[in-house]
Amino acid sequence: MNIERILIIGSGSIGSRHLDICRNMFADAEIKLMHHAQSKAFENIYNNSLKSISEAIDFKPNLTIVANPATFHVESAQALAENGSHLLIEKPISINSNDVKKLIQTCQSKNLILQVGYNLRFSASLQKYKDIITSGQIGEVYEIHCRAGKYLPDWRPDTDYRRGVSAQKDLGGGALLELSHEIDYLRWIFGEIRWVSGKLSKESDLEIDVEDTAHFKLGFKEALNSRQLVADVRLDFIQKIPVRKCTAFGDKANLEWNGLTGEVTIIDKTLNSREQVFIDEMGLSKTYEYEWKSLVEAINTGKKPLVTGVDGLRVIEIIEAIRKASSKGGKVEVVYDHSVIDK
Repeated sequence: MNIERILIIGSGSIGSRHLDICRNMFADAEIKLMHHAQSKAFENIYNNSLKSISEAIDFKPNLTIVANPATFHVESAQALAENGSHLLIEKPISINSNDVKKLIQTCQSKNLILQVGYNLRFSASLQKYKDIITSGQIGEVYEIHCRAGKYLPDWRPDTDYRRGVSAQKDLGGGALLELSHEIDYLRWIFGEIRWVSGKLSKESDLEIDVEDTAHFKLGFKEALNSRQLVADVRLDFIQKIPVRKCTAFGDKANLEWNGLTGEVTIIDKTLNSREQVFIDEMGLSKTYEYEWKSLVEAINTGKKPLVTGVDGLRVIEIIEAIRKASSKGGKVEVVYDHSVIDK
């Protein structure tokens, strides 16, 4: 289909990134912004901006990018889906599972594409990491260590971190939601998560009203030999030296993915050696473009996007279980709504 009208909801840094991609891919499309706060990145389209959902509906966008705070994702997306717009919703799809089912079913009934913005799935190095694991090259994986962290004030040094979405509970902030990429890609690579345990905490003196640290375990479906695969995950806002790394421990070798450098490394335990088997020198900079290409292909062909609305819902269902585990202790089974499936 011809994408002639594109709406961007939200004027933060991620909205600005999507705007740049829109302009490059759809030079002739009419692009409008719906926003509550002004940003220099959008100055040249402010005269063409919208202030309300009713104005957005009147615009009749073919495609809407939902990049406002996660608290408002579903409300905004539902209104546009009901009026026939395809959707790219930034991660997380919402702050909880309320009404996500309705949104997915609306999109399915209207044959609309709903893609969630977990752009790490489009990383060439992470895809290589997944391919090596599924090929059996490192043998059966029996343990996973996953870390992602960066000092929150360093995320966007030109802004006050205390005023950002990440720092505020009411806007969907906190390490667990903001760094939920890790939950998504672990599920994508290793399969469905059955149970969780762990703790959310505030370990720093950052002026935020959300957790700055989420340390938890994810239990996957048992293998045929009844061995339980478990991932140990730590996400935080307090790492002064940024880290994004995942190590899979296999019975033949270990495999390490470094998301910051784009390196995939096999660690041979017998020879005590490290071999870099892949490096993506573009790092994560191209993942948003690949994400858009996947989205447009799905719109044009009707094929499922790589990251569906159901994928987004599953991450939120896992997050709800982690929150429950943090408050009550022990293992908590993840409750999935199996009435919602990808079609």
